[in-house]
Amino acid sequence: MFLKYHGYCTASAKISCEYQIVPMLLGLFWEVEHAAIYRPDPRLRGATKEIGMQARVAEVERVLADFEREFESLVNGGFTDRG
Repeated sequence: MFLKYHGYCTASAKISCEYQIVPMLLGLFWEVEHAAIYRPDPRLRGATKEIGMQARVAEVERVLADFEREFESLVNGGFTDRG
């Protein structure tokens, strides 16, 4: 599901890049989630097992996937550069 976007630098043919937007965002989300939930305070442990928290995590993952689909649609369908 994770799409890759390739970019090219017009200043040099040697420079190219690949953006994996959603995997990067998910990785950052999981870092924050892990830091918040798995701190030494025992009251926080197990919070991710709660149904409400599982629903929120699933929602974050869904929204990031929606973001990726929208971005792909804009890249493939063209868009107006307002910069």
